[in-house]
Amino acid sequence: MIRVVAGLIERDGRLLICQRRRGGMFELQWEFPGGKLRRGETPRSGLARELREELGVAARIGAPMCRTRHRYREFRSAIDIIFFHVREVSAVPRNLVFERMVWARPGDLRRYEFLAGDRELVARLASKELTVPGTSGAKALSVPGVNVGAKAPTPWKTRPASSGWSGRRPRRGPGL
Repeated sequence: MIRVVAGLIERDGRLLICQRRRGGMFELQWEFPGGKLRRGETPRSGLARELREELGVAARIGAPMCRTRHRYREFRSAIDIIFFHVREVSAVPRNLVFERMVWARPGDLRRYEFLAGDRELVARLASKELTVPGTSGAKALSVPGVNVGAKAPTPWKTRPASSGWSGRRPRRGPGL
């Protein structure tokens, strides 16, 4: 089983979606930012790492919103994907690895060609069966098989106050 995490980042009622690079696997298809977990990583710490690498932001990871499993022909193992609400990011996300990034309204998500593993979530978001806090019509989360806790996450903030974060951009390192 390949374990993958992805983040739902909301701003002004829109969600950040990212287009994979031309020439790579699943080229030019859309996805939510995130990636494969490394050995020993928790889902939240792995997503925080991926968001640093892909978007140059530190993030406060909220509740899991959806979990799905998909089998791609290109892999021997199935992919287990957990989608998390990203409560806060330290700065405006920057495109460090994608072809393009777009802030899309949930109702417009079906216009984009998403990875097959993301399509169930896209359909639920587009139909408002599932909403992200901060998008219009946000309601209490209820996702079968995922314990989201009793307290709803807070909306996205560009500069978290009183969180203990310095507000500085993460240090650039290899691969950034």
